[in-house]
Amino acid sequence: MARSKSYKKNIVCLESLWDDDIENRLTVAPILELLSRRNGIKSILLTCNTQEELEQNLNLFKKKKGYHILYLAFHGKPGKIILDGSSVDMETLAELMGKRFSNQIVYFGSCATLNVKKERIFNFMKSTGILMVMGYNR
Repeated sequence: MARSKSYKKNIVCLESLWDDDIENRLTVAPILELLSRRNGIKSILLTCNTQEELEQNLNLFKKKKGYHILYLAFHGKPGKIILDGSSVDMETLAELMGKRFSNQIVYFGSCATLNVKKERIFNFMKSTGILMVMGYNR
């Protein structure tokens, strides 16, 4: 298995709405700002509420050089990320990602998404070519 080079890895974050309160919107933006100020890590934050937006944003990410971490900030269920009113399972996400994210890192900032059998996680990694998957199983 390939190893990740040891240098700062910039982040692309795809984030969905956390609740219906759009006036006082919750967001992971302060976390990304802290990483930037403390460690000099650049980040891009894209809103993503539908499967079409997910696909479009993944396509935008593949064109961005120097960004090696994909941070998926969504609600989650075992094996799925939850968009606004729908969900995308790991297998569909792998199809949308294809091999263009090989040698990169995916962080599921979504509850329970990784609460699946290890084989399913390894299949996701193999079909996308990513180096590492991190996230929550509860």
